[in-house]
Amino acid sequence: SPVTGETYIRLAPDLANYQSDIPLMIIDNFGAGPVPAKGWSGTGSGVQQVARQNAVWATFDRDELTGMAALADTPQMISRTGVRGRGAFSSTWSEKPYSMEVWDESSNEKDVDVLGMPAHSDWILYYPDTDSNKDPSMMFNTFMYQLSNEIGRYATRVTWVEAFVNTNGGGHANIGFWLSKTLASAKHDVTLCVVGEETDKKMQKAPFTYFEKDLKPMGVKTMWSNPADLKSNLSGAKFDIVCDNNGKDLDSVGPVAEFAKEAGAEQFFFVSSAGIYKPTPTPPHVEGDAVKETAGHAIVEKHLVDMKFPKGMASFRPQYLTGYGSNKDCEEYFFDRIQRGKPIVIAGSGDQFASVSHAEDLATMIASAVDNANAKDEIFNCVTQKGVTLRGMAEVCAKAMGKEATIVTYKEGSVEGVEAKKQFPFRVVHFYASSAKAMAKLGWEPKHPNLEATLKDRYAEYCASGRDKKEMTFELDEKVLATL
Repeated sequence: SPVTGETYIRLAPDLANYQSDIPLMIIDNFGAGPVPAKGWSGTGSGVQQVARQNAVWATFDRDELTGMAALADTPQMISRTGVRGRGAFSSTWSEKPYSMEVWDESSNEKDVDVLGMPAHSDWILYYPDTDSNKDPSMMFNTFMYQLSNEIGRYATRVTWVEAFVNTNGGGHANIGFWLSKTLASAKHDVTLCVVGEETDKKMQKAPFTYFEKDLKPMGVKTMWSNPADLKSNLSGAKFDIVCDNNGKDLDSVGPVAEFAKEAGAEQFFFVSSAGIYKPTPTPPHVEGDAVKETAGHAIVEKHLVDMKFPKGMASFRPQYLTGYGSNKDCEEYFFDRIQRGKPIVIAGSGDQFASVSHAEDLATMIASAVDNANAKDEIFNCVTQKGVTLRGMAEVCAKAMGKEATIVTYKEGSVEGVEAKKQFPFRVVHFYASSAKAMAKLGWEPKHPNLEATLKDRYAEYCASGRDKKEMTFELDEKVLATL
């Protein structure tokens, strides 16, 4: 029988209720980094086409009654797709045009109907260059296409959409920020390479907005590059240690590791993920527990050992992060509801354990492996000392806020139309790990063992950002509560 699959895209809280009077679309490559493009050589010579990147593409049409499109609605179309930048010079624009090729689960081309246009497998997402010498109105091409169609001549069919392109999960970005601070404080010469371009929208968010005031005064050099371009962008540079805090598979980590070899690196550090562990009936996870062998992170770990760096590789497996500079909604989920007097709705008993660690603690663990023979070709759970239950997380957040939390639990899967992984930010099973190995072999100790103190600081940042005043609705929570 044909291979079938389903894809789920988790919306950020500020997009959960997003609506528009034109159709919406999402392209998500699940943290694979910038969409590849052939780039511009300056003259057009030597430009070569690049392979497509695996992603998911979803479109949302306007409701016939309200005239509004909403990201919370059922997608009009959702499918696997191969995406790449369209054009050479146009890849230099701040908003990129894309070429889409829709795929089935076997990576064969598949025809799909997109927003009422005839079904096809190949699509163009075109953004006009708004330079004053080109198309400042953003209408020149589309007007002529429409005019040609209306007089009975052929022209490309067009519809306007508002698009969200998510290319970096960003969950580990704060570890890189804190690792740069930690190493620079120890008088190491640090170059921080950020995936993408300095003009990317993500640079308007923490921790990227902290580079200027926190890292630059410490002498940290920042640059922007895709993994495949490191060799050319840092040609001739030498490094003692290279740490990859971005990649999730060999396609993205492989070029970085090859660059590290050429740059003379003696150690290679990789920020992996504790999510590769198979469920265990005897938590917490320890480093010898079974992992999903086909997971990208697991394949990378084995490959790095085989590369035989002179002082070895070391892999660090984090879980949930918090702390200054965090951009991954974790405690904010709880703050949002407690601030507005809403209950925390948890699937299961609420007694499931998780690991929530300050990003600085994870950075100091990685830094403790520098020139440490005990780190050679080792794997470490990159987490704090103690776990916290899901119910406990709600209670500690409330205490840090000076408020009370109301906690409601329900049976997972019992409410039609509600999936726990969409309704709640944590896994609703035991998912925590032990850091005993790092403490014993690396001599590491956390600087932030008090979760409540960390969350007090995070709540102050939450209020300073103005998020405490934003209007919010919690539709999935309400669906659950309506059944209880």
